[in-house]
Amino acid sequence: MASSGEQSQCSKGHWREVASLSEQHQRRFAQRSLATFSEQSQRVMIWWREVASFSEEMMSQVVCYVSENPFLKQHVRSANITSL
Repeated sequence: MASSGEQSQCSKGHWREVASLSEQHQRRFAQRSLATFSEQSQRVMIWWREVASFSEEMMSQVVCYVSENPFLKQHVRSANITSL
């Protein structure tokens, strides 16, 4: 997970597309991502389930975590979130 130090260096703007999605689409995005990430790591799966709430604080952590993790970045991009 991103530490508070890393979080402060990240821009929430990268996650604007997810933030603007309807609640239904947010849930669909999170569920689709969970299905992919659960095959890789139980820890990532648990983290991603928390992110499904899409609070402003969590979105900051998502941007940091994804930007520093090529595997996550690849799959977020494949889920049509292309601004990362």
